[in-house]
Amino acid sequence: MGPRAESTGVRQRVHHRLRPWVRAVRRLRRGDITVSQIAYGRAVSMSQFAEDLILAQLFAGQDDGFYVDVGALHPGLLSNTHNLYRRGWHGINLEPVPEHLALFEQFRPRDRNLGCAIGARSGTARFVVDAGFSSFEDRFHADTGGRTTRVIEVPVRTLAEVFDDHLPSDQQIDLLDVDCEGADAIVLASNDWDRYRPRVVLAERLPESADSGEDPFPILEAQGYRLHCLLHLTGVFLRSDWPDPPTAW
Repeated sequence: MGPRAESTGVRQRVHHRLRPWVRAVRRLRRGDITVSQIAYGRAVSMSQFAEDLILAQLFAGQDDGFYVDVGALHPGLLSNTHNLYRRGWHGINLEPVPEHLALFEQFRPRDRNLGCAIGARSGTARFVVDAGFSSFEDRFHADTGGRTTRVIEVPVRTLAEVFDDHLPSDQQIDLLDVDCEGADAIVLASNDWDRYRPRVVLAERLPESADSGEDPFPILEAQGYRLHCLLHLTGVFLRSDWPDPPTAW
């Protein structure tokens, strides 16, 4: 291949790479799209099962909202609230592992970040730290696949107590996101549903939950929430007064 042909090939590759960006700039100039639509596009998911895409659909146009993330793990990785935070939302993150909590302090300065686990009663508990599969010692799945684990002592609060102490006065909870590796039913049962009724609730039902009698879904159904869609393990529930929910994916 001669120098001229090689140069032509380079120009074509550069043109191919730049073309989407040039088209985006043209659309911005014409007013067809906005910067916010590009920055917060629903096509980019940070969630494990694309939960944040469903949330973008449900909360379309709502640039200011409040979430509570129980078992938050990481401010970006596998996060159902990351894109909401980028849109301008804020809320409460509950994460008992100190090094994980430190990331929220660094990257979620608008949020209130609490280093505790949620359980049936206040106190302390032994907690197994295992990357994204951390849980209470008596609920931890022993098959670590060779990953390194350690046990720490963590403070435990009920969900109602956290709301009593940290929820701003008259603050509506738009989203309650629960992902606690098999303890979701315990978390939901610790709420005072007469006083604290989030508009949307995400909860994870593991395959063994039904057999153990600790399925979180019946707890939400008993409180008047209806299942909007099921994303693998995650159920997306809407409060009974949610108006005309859009069609689930």
